[in-house]
Amino acid sequence: MGYWVSPPAWSHVRWFVQNDSKTVEFEWSWIYALVLFGGFLYCMVNRSLQSLESVAVRKVSDKIPYLWSDIGRRKVWHLTSALIGLTFIFNYFSDVLLAPNLEFSPAQSFVNKFQLAIGIALTLGISLRSSGYLILSLMLLIAASYPLSIWIDYSFEFLGLALAFIWYKKPDLGLFALRCGLGLQLMTLAIHNKWLNPHLGLEFLQHYHWNFMSYLGWHSFSDLTFVFSAGMAEFCFGLVILLGWSTRLVTITALSFFVLTASILGIHELIGHLPILGAGILLIVFGGGGCNLSYIRRPLQLESQVVTRYAN
Repeated sequence: MGYWVSPPAWSHVRWFVQNDSKTVEFEWSWIYALVLFGGFLYCMVNRSLQSLESVAVRKVSDKIPYLWSDIGRRKVWHLTSALIGLTFIFNYFSDVLLAPNLEFSPAQSFVNKFQLAIGIALTLGISLRSSGYLILSLMLLIAASYPLSIWIDYSFEFLGLALAFIWYKKPDLGLFALRCGLGLQLMTLAIHNKWLNPHLGLEFLQHYHWNFMSYLGWHSFSDLTFVFSAGMAEFCFGLVILLGWSTRLVTITALSFFVLTASILGIHELIGHLPILGAGILLIVFGGGGCNLSYIRRPLQLESQVVTRYAN
């Protein structure tokens, strides 16, 4: 049960709490076993829904072929580019790098100006491929400026976006990289922010009382259990996206929870998750690319069919 009710606790909790050195350990019980079973069941359900998703995509493609035309495809990619660009521009004026918890020092002013330049380029959609290389360069600069324990929360997400833009003209390859990056990022957040550092989640729950299970009469469902459940939900969503199981359906569900948290936590949550929103839009519209190495040698079959139909 905890697996299904905990997703609203998804967020980069380090944006809202102090990173202290408290030591907290999970107290294992049958509830944790139930959460683990819920995660396994969710993954299996999504595996079985792949065929239904394919049917739904074919029906949508027949009704809205414009999205898969050359013009429609470019507009969707530029929309994602603009969302990332707006995040970088907002970060510049908020005196942070990449995310709200990465404040920069005077010695890093060049990096912040570089972030602004990238944000403008992305927003204007000057060149998708060049934008990908710029994002990659920014990530390398940030990796050299901050410890692994900080930038690991953003590395896979922006690496996937950078590679997707770089391989924009190879959609199967680019979307595969994006799907893997987003999936690995969600799994990393679950492990790093929820499971390895549960005290962050506990502090978050002290400020935002989202553990409503006790109000429903389940008093044994502690805040610590809620943190574990939130991590399990985030990890399973990331795993399913990584494996390419019902990519569109899972991404829609995940983004709905991000929108929910943004409406509650405010502007920083919304702006900070715009890149994930942009990545999700690409995956929802075009899918997750190839599932194995054969994607290098073949184009997206669905996209090719729809583009041909639209051209005719």
